[in-house]
Amino acid sequence: MKRTVYLLLFLGILAVAAGCNRQESVFYSGVESGWLNSGLFKSDSGVPMTVVGNEGNLDVTTARRVLLQYQTHSLMSSGKVDIDVLNIWDAGIIDPEPAVTLPDTPSGSPLQVTDAWFSANYLNILASYPCENPSGHSTSVSYSVNTRAITIQLRHEGPTGSKSNDVFLSIPMEAPVNAYKERQGALANFPVDVLLQWSWYESKDGPLKLYGRTGSYKPES
Repeated sequence: MKRTVYLLLFLGILAVAAGCNRQESVFYSGVESGWLNSGLFKSDSGVPMTVVGNEGNLDVTTARRVLLQYQTHSLMSSGKVDIDVLNIWDAGIIDPEPAVTLPDTPSGSPLQVTDAWFSANYLNILASYPCENPSGHSTSVSYSVNTRAITIQLRHEGPTGSKSNDVFLSIPMEAPVNAYKERQGALANFPVDVLLQWSWYESKDGPLKLYGRTGSYKPES
């Protein structure tokens, strides 16, 4: 699932929308971030879907933010979208904390960002870290702003190991955007550059290096 950072993880939702205007049966598989509650999934792109199949007997009733893998049933002209749920990754929603300055050297334990994208006023991140047991691991988020950009830095803490644990994180962008607006005042323009930083191995066995990718963000109304 590696992609350029901040590219939206569409995986064909446009094809789903287009299929709603056709009479013939259309089937599609996809992965989307959004909100799941009582068997209904509302993707960040705004498409509501009804869960009618659940291969893994997964929890589709509890209200929460998720990354959901699905397959559609036939799409008719009514626009109704029925889906079978194939997998669910619960989101870790982390409120970012303000910082006057951020470390310019690696800190904490290794964390590798494999994909990131903006949707529904979140910075969504797929990441992984080496461990033996995910318990005792934590990730925090800090941000700083200047006249040109917002910097968001991930800090992961926990003992390393030989296994890999994957996580899905959603970071609300409201606080960083408000801080940027306050600093810039009438000069605040969007989209604004957002630099995402994390610490990962410079080589197979270390040392750690501070990595970063920049994307553009515009708040959704």
